[in-house]
Amino acid sequence: MKISELKEHSSTFFWDFNRKNNVNHNLQIVTSMINEKKPLYYKPIFLIISSIIECCLYDFLCRVAKHRHEFMNITLEPKALSKIRDISLPNKLKNFSDICKKYDLLSIPEVHERIYKVAEIRNRIHIQNQEKSAPPYERALWTKDLVQMCENLLKDIYIFMCEHHRRPEHIIALSKRLDDTF
Repeated sequence: MKISELKEHSSTFFWDFNRKNNVNHNLQIVTSMINEKKPLYYKPIFLIISSIIECCLYDFLCRVAKHRHEFMNITLEPKALSKIRDISLPNKLKNFSDICKKYDLLSIPEVHERIYKVAEIRNRIHIQNQEKSAPPYERALWTKDLVQMCENLLKDIYIFMCEHHRRPEHIIALSKRLDDTF
C-alpha cells in the first residue's frame, strides 16, 4: 500500500471526522512532497508523517475512552476501561504509545519500539539539537531510509486499525459522504 492510498482508508477507523479530514489533508501534502523526490523534503515529510501517527493514536484512544454503544474489538477489564476513560490524554506520541502498550491495544510487531524511535527523532525538529543526539549534522539524519521507516510504521498502524477496529458500515458511509463536502 502506498502512502497516497491511505486517505481512502481513513474513513474506516477514525472516530472524529475533523481529525480524519485533517489527516487526509496532511496525507495529500506528504504525497505531493514524496512525488517531488527531493532530499530536502525528508525532514518535513518525516515530521508530518509522525504527526499523522500521533493523531491516529490519539483518535484511537479517544474512541476507546468515549465509545459507549459501538462495538470495539478490544477485551479490557471494566476496571482498565474505566482507567482509560479517566486518563487525560496528553498530546505526546510516546505517551500515547505507552498507554496502548500498558493496555495491549496494538498488536503490531515491535510497534512501541518503532514509535519511540520516531518520537525521539521527531524531537530533532529543534535545530539546536539540545540533547546532542547523533548524528550531530541534520543532513546525515534526514534520509530516504528514515522516511521509509516512518512511512512503514504509519502503514502498519493503518492496516491494523482497518483490520481490527473498523467503524460500523453506516458510520464509514457517512464519513465518506462527508469527505465529498471538503
